[in-house]
Amino acid sequence: MKILLPVIAVLFSCNAFANPLKWANGEWGIAEDYEPENSADKIECETAPLRVSVDISGKIFSSSHGTSGPRKAKIIKSNSGSLTILYDNEKRLMDSGKPHVWNMVFLTKDSFVWVRQDWIVDGVQRGSTKVRYRCESPDIS
Repeated sequence: MKILLPVIAVLFSCNAFANPLKWANGEWGIAEDYEPENSADKIECETAPLRVSVDISGKIFSSSHGTSGPRKAKIIKSNSGSLTILYDNEKRLMDSGKPHVWNMVFLTKDSFVWVRQDWIVDGVQRGSTKVRYRCESPDIS
């Protein structure tokens, strides 16, 4: 029995039961000590959260921030710990010349980082954005 309990704890602590399609929904902020170069890019729970909603059946990711209208993206892939999205009419290009593809990688159900597809080299993540934190934690499973 002593061996079984640690094994069960590891199983339940991993992302095997994660549901990023549900976890993404909500309002998100960045740690208070984060100061972007452009003040309009500041994401904070009190005044300018990032609002995200996911249409699971249509595989559509929607987000808005501050005064900017909603941006829509196609959910290209989802797995136990992340979503991969491509924004509609994406103009920003990766070094390859292809539009940015973003991975919303969950650290927990209440925190995630963005990892751009070209930041993954030979299967190794080489970079990410600052951690985003859920502003309020509704009952999500």
